[in-house]
Amino acid sequence: SIFFPNEPIRFVSVDDPKPLLENNRGHLDIYSKTSMAKITSKFDLDTLFFIFYHYQGTYEQFLAARELSQNRNWQFNKLNHCWFYKEVEKLPPGVVSTENKQEEISWRYFDYQKSWLARRCGSDFVYREEEFEKI
Repeated sequence: SIFFPNEPIRFVSVDDPKPLLENNRGHLDIYSKTSMAKITSKFDLDTLFFIFYHYQGTYEQFLAARELSQNRNWQFNKLNHCWFYKEVEKLPPGVVSTENKQEEISWRYFDYQKSWLARRCGSDFVYREEEFEKI
């Protein structure tokens, strides 16, 4: 598990008629049958951010970053090492924004230093594509 990295994860599956695999420590588990990438797709955002910021330089960090960027649409800023999320709100018919657009765009960032929450960016935030990682 992510909390005890030296301890193997042990699953008990009633639906699996095959015998459980035995690992090199003599424990029975089916962890080796499960793809780590499939497991990370089940994690919530807090868990993915925890893995990303606390397991730096590991394969798990790479998987968390890939899940955040490709499947959850978060973007990583290289300058301040924060994750950003673009929120697009469709405006109701007949309501037009100041720039005559049918949608309103706002940005969120994940505050990993103070509150461990996704916070709304201020109106002074400017998106610059060159500052963001291409994952």
